[in-house]
Amino acid sequence: FRADNESTPLKDESLRQRAEDAYLFYISRSWTDKMVPVLDMFNHRNGESLNVESSSAHEIDKDIEAFAWRDIKAGEQLQNTYSECMDTDCDYGEIKYQYDTQQIYSDYGFVELYPRRWKLGLARLDDEQGIIAEIDQDLETGKKTFQWIFETPTEATIHWISKQLARLKKIEPKVRQRIKEHLKNHHRQQQQKQQQQNSEVGGMHQHIMHFNIEHESVSLLELYEGYLEVLELALEHKDDPVGVTHQEFRHELSQLRKQLYADDEL
Repeated sequence: FRADNESTPLKDESLRQRAEDAYLFYISRSWTDKMVPVLDMFNHRNGESLNVESSSAHEIDKDIEAFAWRDIKAGEQLQNTYSECMDTDCDYGEIKYQYDTQQIYSDYGFVELYPRRWKLGLARLDDEQGIIAEIDQDLETGKKTFQWIFETPTEATIHWISKQLARLKKIEPKVRQRIKEHLKNHHRQQQQKQQQQNSEVGGMHQHIMHFNIEHESVSLLELYEGYLEVLELALEHKDDPVGVTHQEFRHELSQLRKQLYADDEL
């Protein structure tokens, strides 16, 4: 899909659309700079649902291997992780609480299923990560739990959370209405597109732009509702103690790495 010159955009709208689609597919499914068939089909989820791990896609002198991380039930979906992988891509688990729900949404275009880790408050000079809040959900009962990671919120952070929650609730009717209208317009355009696909202009099929507006609308609503949920739970649990300390996280990583190395030796 290359243009004649790197600085010249594609003039053919059909080719331009295909190039944009390929690029978006690449950035949403690739391992930084590589596409890996079959492995690309695994979806992301942490917590109890995580059941598949793989070797790094960036060790060019080695084959890429995928393997079960635990016993997998018949019919269970294979799910790997974008933030807890035990290889160089995730710095051997180091980014578990750094690569948060907001960043995954920004990079891949979806709100991850539980557990979700949210960055809240304004980042401080001595802590670029900010404060982390985690929400998890029991797969059997659906009950949700909340915990603070590494530290509890300061008064300034609680003030920020209260302010943002009030702001989001104030615009809630408008947000939901605009998303509803967005979907309605999309469905109308889909009907028009179906009619246009059967028509010809100058002996050639008229080019029609393809965008997954429905997915975009649903994911935006999920992000909005996710923010409402975490901000409300953060205020409800503002006096809770830390759920995971730095020491506990280091111990967890140590145990996982020992398990990984032991499996490699078998």
